[in-house]
Amino acid sequence: MNDGFVYKLVYGDKAKDIFALGLFELYVLWTDDSETLIDNWMLLNEVLERGLDIGIEVGHMKMYNVYYIDQLYGGKDEYETTTSNFNKWLQETNAEREANGEIPYTESEFRIEEILIN
Repeated sequence: MNDGFVYKLVYGDKAKDIFALGLFELYVLWTDDSETLIDNWMLLNEVLERGLDIGIEVGHMKMYNVYYIDQLYGGKDEYETTTSNFNKWLQETNAEREANGEIPYTESEFRIEEILIN
């Protein structure tokens, strides 16, 4: 979903069990990024027959813009990336830098800004 909302996908018999027991609300996840509550067996069976995605609501994923702080020349902060996991991004970026013979970055070289996804 492009609104930052996260769903855990469930399949086949697992979806039927969850629905039968009323453990969680199930949603059809349409290809246009919309969703529909599955509120009856007929809809659940139709969705399963059509092979559409079914999900359980998990929550919103936090996203962050990452800016490199130009400490050497005092210039404007430079946009680097948008990520849901700054530490993972930094680790991967530093592995790439080290493989290229460059000095790894430190966390203090960046400004991290949480963003809202609509």
